[in-house]
Parts: sequence; C-alpha cells; structure tokens
Amino acid sequence: SGLGYFPVPFLNIIRLAGFNLSFLFCGAVFSERMCATRYVIDYESNVRTYISVSLNISADIFSILIATLIVKGVLNGYYLSLVALFPNPFYCLMFRTMLRRNERHLNRLSEQRGAKSRDAYTLSLRVQLKENIWSMQKIEYVLYLLSFVLAFDLIFVFLPPLFLDGPHDMRSLQWFTVAANIVVALLLVAAISMAFHSDFLPTRLKRFI
Repeated sequence: SGLGYFPVPFLNIIRLAGFNLSFLFCGAVFSERMCATRYVIDYESNVRTYISVSLNISADIFSILIATLIVKGVLNGYYLSLVALFPNPFYCLMFRTMLRRNERHLNRLSEQRGAKSRDAYTLSLRVQLKENIWSMQKIEYVLYLLSFVLAFDLIFVFLPPLFLDGPHDMRSLQWFTVAANIVVALLLVAAISMAFHSDFLPTRLKRFI
C-alpha cells in the first residue's frame, strides 16, 4: 500500500476535477447566457434543457480528463492552474459587454417601438430581454468574486512549495493544501447555490437534485 495505490489516485482525481470545475464555471455561465441572448425571444419561458445538460456534461468530462492527466503525471497541475486562471477575466469582460449590449437593445426597443420590422413583436421581446438582463445582473458580480477568489486561492497552491521545501515543512505544506481545498469546496457550494438562485439550472434538474 502507498500513495500510488487505490483509492488515493482516484480520490485525487475527484479532488482535482472539482478544482477544475471551479475554473470552468465562468466559461460555462458565459456560454449559457450567450445562448439565452441568442434565443432571447423565448429562452426564459421555453427552457432548452439540452443546453444546460450539454454544458454540464462537457465541463464534467473535461475536468475529469484533465484531473486524470495531472494524476498520471502527463500534465503539470501547478502551471496548468496558473494558465487556466487567465480566461476568467476574459469571460467576465465578455459577460459585461453582452449585458451592456442587451441593455442598449432594450432601451432602443422601449424608445423606438415598431421602428424596425423585425421588432413588430416588441412587447414579448422586451419582456424576455428584461428577464435575461435581470438574470445576468444577478450573476455578474458573482463571476467577479469567483475570479478574484480563484486568483487568491492560487497563493495557497503556488507559494508554499517555494518556501516549504524541507522534510520538516511537510506538515505546514499540508495545511496550506487543506486551506486551498476548503476554498475550492466553498466555491463549488457557492456556485451551485448561485445556479439555483439564478435559474441557471432547469426546473426538472432542480427537482431531481
């Protein structure tokens, strides 16, 4: 028995998969709201379950795959975490841009009703846009907070090994690892709570959970 034997590698894969999911959450939320904007006319009332299911399955499979490659030693988890952090600010910026675009569209419809032939059904479109904007406004600052906390959490991941490299430092290094795991676990709980609160999950999936 040892750290290289079951169930230790399996448990490490589960832990790292959860860590990867926290990094993928911003991208998944951005993709879901992008679909909501694309199908804004009936997205909030006609839930397309396949979109949420596809995003969740894709994120899970990708997270498990990356975690497995890290545990097998194919990928360096430290450097990969650092690289994976950079897309989050980009997603936040794109999310903000999409929100502002929807707000401008709503204002334009409110001020110029019927000015365009494609906006002949502006009443329904305005209602759906308001719902979409309302959801995005609730999500926006959570994405900012998530990106900041993930960046802060990397302090527990990267800095300790640079200073705690002696055999007598193993206990302190383990405590830093525990702290990083706790932060990631809290992030996942917060993400699930936010998904329930913001209708990111389909109603049927909420009932199943």
